[in-house]
Amino acid sequence: MRTDSDRSERMAAKCLHTLLENKFLFEYGYQNGPVLVKAIVDDILSIVETHYLPVTDSLSPGTFIATAVSKEAKVGPYNQKLRNCPMVTVRLKLFSREELNDYLSGQSTPQQLLKRRTIRWFYEAAKQGGYLVNEDVSFFSGVSLTTISRWVREYQDENNLLIPSRGNMHDIGRGISHKKYILCLYLRGKIPSEIARETSHNIKNVSRYIKDFETIRMLRKKHSPSEVLKLSGLSESLGREYIEICDNIDRKKIQL
Repeated sequence: MRTDSDRSERMAAKCLHTLLENKFLFEYGYQNGPVLVKAIVDDILSIVETHYLPVTDSLSPGTFIATAVSKEAKVGPYNQKLRNCPMVTVRLKLFSREELNDYLSGQSTPQQLLKRRTIRWFYEAAKQGGYLVNEDVSFFSGVSLTTISRWVREYQDENNLLIPSRGNMHDIGRGISHKKYILCLYLRGKIPSEIARETSHNIKNVSRYIKDFETIRMLRKKHSPSEVLKLSGLSESLGREYIEICDNIDRKKIQL
């Protein structure tokens, strides 16, 4: 005859915690570490509960769940790879009421609606503590990565601002667009704290851009580009970016 204790154990054996423990113990080679397995499973379920369950419980129609790199991710070579970055779960809307109204009234074409939507997703994620990359938005929308990248550049140039993407905020990749914008604000007389606030950028990065720019600008007055690269102490690719910015400012290709 089964006791209440037996029934309790049988029910517990069917729970997610036990299923995960059995995976580690019998399939992943952790047979000799039940205590470690329990700790691992506790952590996994805690992450799921923290990042997913509250979101799915309150998910409204026309909204989907996405994963973004946390704003709190440390900036540096270690976090160049996504697998090394902390993540957050964000909710993104397929359409806003304004977008829907403009589309139904004929004020927006399907392509214009899609462009507005993809740009909006960067901002929605940032408000929830995460940064998307162009590849994320390309996958969500079904639009090619080349097109998404072009839309982002066009939007930033037309509005003279930075989209809060991971590349802009965490200084990933070449990033000449956001460096240029930050340096333009600096040359207009704004101080680093103002620039950081206006661009949602880390003040340490802003100060570093300014310092590197001033170094290149000073060297550029007396030395050839090849000599500047050797004397600046910066990597060749980064040094060339700053030289290009300096040259474009001198030629008035960058409007201050």
